Amino acid sequence: MKTVYTKTIVLLVLSIALQGCSLFGLHSVEQAQYEVLLQEDDYELRRYAPLAMAVTSAQADNFDEANSETFNRLFDYISGDNTRKEEISMTAPVLSAKSHADQGQDIAMTSPVFASTSPDPNGEWQLAFVLPAQYSAANAPAPTHPKVTIIDQSERLVAVVTFTGFWSQERFGEETANLKAWLSQQPYEVRGAFTFAGYDPPWTLPFLRRNEVLVEVENGAKTVRQGD
Repeated sequence: MKTVYTKTIVLLVLSIALQGCSLFGLHSVEQAQYEVLLQEDDYELRRYAPLAMAVTSAQADNFDEANSETFNRLFDYISGDNTRKEEISMTAPVLSAKSHADQGQDIAMTSPVFASTSPDPNGEWQLAFVLPAQYSAANAPAPTHPKVTIIDQSERLVAVVTFTGFWSQERFGEETANLKAWLSQQPYEVRGAFTFAGYDPPWTLPFLRRNEVLVEVENGAKTVRQGD
C-alpha cells in the first residue's frame, strides 16, 4: 500500500514540475516539432517532423476507462521500466486513440495526447507518449512490458482544429465534424483516423486548455500517414 501511495505522490509532483504553470495554460516541456503550412482561424495544416513514440493499448468501452491503465504503463516506461533502466523526460504530445489494429538517466516526455474513435478489431484504445527528438526506435531503451512498443513515425501532413474546454466524446464528435467541414473546402483528402490531442493536466483551467482534433491528410502530391 505504501508503494502505491508513494507512486501517486511522485506522479503528482512530477506532473506539476513538468507542466510548470499549466494551471494557466503555459507549457515548459518539449513539444513534437511541426511546420504550419496553412492557418485559418482555429484550423491549421501542419507538416510534422519524423518522431518516435512509446505506444500501448488496453481494451475498454471508452477512453476514460482505458486511460489509467495505458498512462500508468507508459509512465512506468519513461520512469525506468525499460532494459536500460533509463528515465525519459516528458514531452508533448501524449497521443490517445482507438486504433485500427539500478538508477538511470531521465528521458523527457512530450505533449499532446492523441485520441481517436476509429474502430479496432479488438476494441482497444491506444495511448502514445511522443519521445524527445533525440530518440528513435533504434536508440530508445527497449520496454520491459510486453504491451509497450517503440515505433518511428515518418514525416506526415496533418489537418488540425484547436479548441478549449473539457474533453468529452460529444465534443470530440462536434470538433471532428467541424474539421471535416473545413477540409471539404480544402484540396486535401483524409488518409487516417481522426484523433484527439490534449496538452494539459486535469487541473488546468478549462478555458485555457489546449485541445485538438487532428487527422492525417493527402494533398495529391505526397501522402504521409499518421501512425507509420
